[in-house]
Amino acid sequence: MRFFTLIIFALVALQLCRSSTVTDAETKLQRLRELTTHKLQSAFLDHTRMSNEIDATALAAKEHGKIEIQKKTDKYLAKLKADKALTQRCRGSRDHIFDHLKQSNIDELIRCVDHAGGQSVNVLAAQRLSLSEYVWDAIYEEEKHIIVCGQNHKCLAAAVADLEDKIDEVRKVIEAEVEISKHNKEVQVQVIKACASKSIANVEHELSTIPTCMY
Repeated sequence: MRFFTLIIFALVALQLCRSSTVTDAETKLQRLRELTTHKLQSAFLDHTRMSNEIDATALAAKEHGKIEIQKKTDKYLAKLKADKALTQRCRGSRDHIFDHLKQSNIDELIRCVDHAGGQSVNVLAAQRLSLSEYVWDAIYEEEKHIIVCGQNHKCLAAAVADLEDKIDEVRKVIEAEVEISKHNKEVQVQVIKACASKSIANVEHELSTIPTCMY
């Protein structure tokens, strides 16, 4: 009788041990899901802030470029008109040339900024989607691992150990990807600002090449 009691006790203890392992695996998996959700939400907010900063930089670059192009064109035109001797020697109007020069550079400025800004936002969106797919695929693989284990204690113990590693890995992957996105954003911000600088410099160069008199 005592022997059978010991057998029953051992079986119950084994079952409890297996149940505990299953519970532990499910708990770890739930923790991984919650951590992933929290980290992805935080990453989404970071990406949104970066996209907004790119949009704001693009808008500021356009306005700054337009103002500087207008200033330089007006200043050069005023200088020519102030030269009475030159005005008397030259026949005809040169205003249309300056208008064309100004507008063509403004158009190029807008095209450059829109291209760089749009490309930057698209890259951020692609990075966000790729990151989300990667981490959720990783969780799906862990879920499959637990299902395959069933009630196998050794298999479940290994799954729990994998989950511990995966929790740390997911956190590091998301944080690393956000840092990469921040770096890329800074690079693109400089590219956008360079569009304005390039257009302003181009106006100065073109103004210097216009003939003194346009008959």
